[in-house]
Amino acid sequence: MSTSNAAQQDFWTGTVGEGWVRDQVAIDRFFRPVLEALLEAADLPPGARVLDIGCGSGASSLAAARSVGPSGFVLGADISETLLAQARTLAGDGPRNVEFRLADAQTASFEPAFEALISRFGMMFFADPRAAFENLAAALVRDARMTFICWGALAENPWFRLSAEVAAEIYGPDTPGDPHSPGPMAFADPGRVTGLMATAGLRNVAAETVEIMLTLAATVDDAAALATRIGPAVRRWRAAGADPDQLPVLAAALRDRLAPFACPEGVRVPARLILYRAVV
Repeated sequence: MSTSNAAQQDFWTGTVGEGWVRDQVAIDRFFRPVLEALLEAADLPPGARVLDIGCGSGASSLAAARSVGPSGFVLGADISETLLAQARTLAGDGPRNVEFRLADAQTASFEPAFEALISRFGMMFFADPRAAFENLAAALVRDARMTFICWGALAENPWFRLSAEVAAEIYGPDTPGDPHSPGPMAFADPGRVTGLMATAGLRNVAAETVEIMLTLAATVDDAAALATRIGPAVRRWRAAGADPDQLPVLAAALRDRLAPFACPEGVRVPARLILYRAVV
């Protein structure tokens, strides 16, 4: 594990990772349209060998394994053993053509035999993205395709923006940081990211905006409760001391902000994502 990514390993292995495991069903449902868009763009052929970066609790790897069929193979890599343990549990007696590995994808040595790389929200957490792109390219055979999807800007994604606004109202404005530091929005600048990809030696580099409707939950109460467990508001709550008496305050404020997005199909919010592609 590289020293530079140790903070991310601690973050996703400890309390946050444990929370994502507890909410795995809700999170996978929330992100299902994102995974569908990713796999449609990747167009994985039967029999392909696929590397899934930041596989988390395994939904993307298992879906890819179904796409490539029994003659293919998927390796899901993640920095969190907590999430990987859940992935292995979910795999259970399912596809035998998928494995999971604890790895810092920025530095890990992968067999140079993969014909495709995919990632659903797993590429934005590298301390040195260019080094990560170079290392991952070395795991792919010539003409292999790299396809990954990331969040766009915070202002264009109500799920993050509203939660951040609630946190700012309760705890005060957040201290501005480097917008390119590891985190959900680190790859929100397509020009910067495609430049890093090209500098790392990738070919046919491209980025396109994808707009998707995400269903947070069936009810506003459920959506607000989820936002008190993952997202900017709960991050600020933890940083402020994690006072349990503050959670109802957060939930009430989040309910007010999310209520306009309620509809018969649930609480649905628009999302602006960026789909990146390249060839090795």
